[in-house]
Amino acid sequence: MSQVEAVRRALAELGDVSAEELAAYIRTKYGVTVRPQFVPVLKAMLRDQEILAEWRRKSQQAAAQASKPAPADSQPQTAGESCAGRPSDGSTRLDGRPPGR
Repeated sequence: MSQVEAVRRALAELGDVSAEELAAYIRTKYGVTVRPQFVPVLKAMLRDQEILAEWRRKSQQAAAQASKPAPADSQPQTAGESCAGRPSDGSTRLDGRPPGR
C-alpha cells in the first residue's frame, strides 16, 4: 500500500487529526511508515486528486450534453427563411410575387 492510499484510508477512518496522530495510526494499522512532516503534503495531493476528478466528471458531462442533438423545434433557421417558413425578403406571399398583385 502506498503512503497516499494509507493517508486516504486513515483520514476516512479518523477524520481531521494531527499529523503525528495520523502517522502513528498508519504505522500501527497498515504497517506503512509516514513521517509526520509529509502528512500535509500527502493530504494536499489527495485534495488535488479529488478536484481533478471533479473537473473531469464535469467536463465529461458537458461533452455529453454538447454531443446531444437539438430538438427538431429548436433547429436554427436557414438562410432566406424566416418565421413560419416565409421568405425573408419582406414579401408576405409564398409564391414569390410582390404583395398587391
